[in-house]
Amino acid sequence: MSDIHVSDHAVLRYLERVVGLDIDSLRSEIAATCARSQGAPCVRTKVARYLVRGRYVVTVLNGRTVPHFDVLADIVRRNEGLE
Repeated sequence: MSDIHVSDHAVLRYLERVVGLDIDSLRSEIAATCARSQGAPCVRTKVARYLVRGRYVVTVLNGRTVPHFDVLADIVRRNEGLE
């Protein structure tokens, strides 16, 4: 592997400008999906799992069962005072 490090920003710009992904459309789709959950810190769909903290989606995992996802959701619930 190279000594060159690639930032997340550079990867995002590559996906947007070279691959042609519409990042704003993806952002809107994620926001709409999570908004329908009415403030739940753990949003599950058939294709993805979203971890929401306050009004921010902080991570996205694939839709398969992810053992640590429930642990992360519990931590967020506790920190947000939802339990």
